[in-house]
Amino acid sequence: MRVNRTGAGDRWKLGGSTAGVAWHDNAIAPSTDWAGPTAAAQDLWALKVAEAAADGRFASGVTTAGNAKYKDRIHEVGIGRYTGGFTTEALDRYTTAMTPFWDRLETLTLPPRGTTIRENVERTIAVAEALRAVSRGT
Repeated sequence: MRVNRTGAGDRWKLGGSTAGVAWHDNAIAPSTDWAGPTAAAQDLWALKVAEAAADGRFASGVTTAGNAKYKDRIHEVGIGRYTGGFTTEALDRYTTAMTPFWDRLETLTLPPRGTTIRENVERTIAVAEALRAVSRGT
C-alpha cells in the first residue's frame, strides 16, 4: 500500500478544522438514536473500565504521556478549550444544575458552632448529607 506521508499532518489538521460542521450536522440529526444504545451499554462500559483499571492502562497512559506532553497540550490548546466552555449556554446549564443545591443550602439549619473540632465537624456533615440528598433526588 502506498502511503503519502508528505503533508499528512497538515491535511489532518485542515480536515479537523473543517469537520466541525459535518460533526454538528450529524450530531443534531443522527441516523440512529444515541441515548438508548448508549444507556444500554452501561454493563459493557463498566466491564471495560474495570479491565483497563486492572491492566493498569490508565496509569500507563498517564506515565507514557508524561508531564511534558501535558504541559505542551496546555500551551497548545488549553486556553481556547477552557475559556470556550464559559458560554452563555454553559452558564445557563450550570445555573440550572446548581439551583437545587443552592436552594437546599439556603434552607439548611446547621448545628450551632462548637468549641471542639468534633462539634464543628457536625456542621460539615450536615452540609455533606444535604448535598448528597439533593444529588440523589431525595
